[in-house]
Amino acid sequence: MSLIFILLFVALLLFLLELIVPSGLIGVVGFMFICGASVAAYFNFGPAPAIAVFVGGGLLAVFFLVLELKFLTSSRLGKKWFQNQDAIEDIVGIDNVEALVGKTGEALTAMSPSGKIRIDQTIYHAASLDGFLAKGSSVVVKQADRAVIRVTAL
Repeated sequence: MSLIFILLFVALLLFLLELIVPSGLIGVVGFMFICGASVAAYFNFGPAPAIAVFVGGGLLAVFFLVLELKFLTSSRLGKKWFQNQDAIEDIVGIDNVEALVGKTGEALTAMSPSGKIRIDQTIYHAASLDGFLAKGSSVVVKQADRAVIRVTAL
């Protein structure tokens, strides 16, 4: 019985950690601990308690997911971790993308590998051909089509 509570407690701690350091992976590991608690409940008490532990743990996971998506994205701390909302609101459509090839700009968000860039005071969504680029990096457009602009570090 104590193993079940320990596994559920660790899952709860992982879900709380997911609120502080949002990554998705921590939540998946927390869900694996819920599955482990369900297996322990099955072998100790049978199928009905195992189902109850799984459903209860699943509801706990859904609760923390909603909490993360609803409140963290609108909090001051959450805005610090998520992409710059001002940059996202100012994105424009791309009409003449071929003209952007060779132009230089700045990464407005961390690009891992995609993010927002500014070229000539216009904000675009772009993908880095170099993988991760830090916010503020100078970039140059290497390829552009209607779907995406591809950049490299300058």
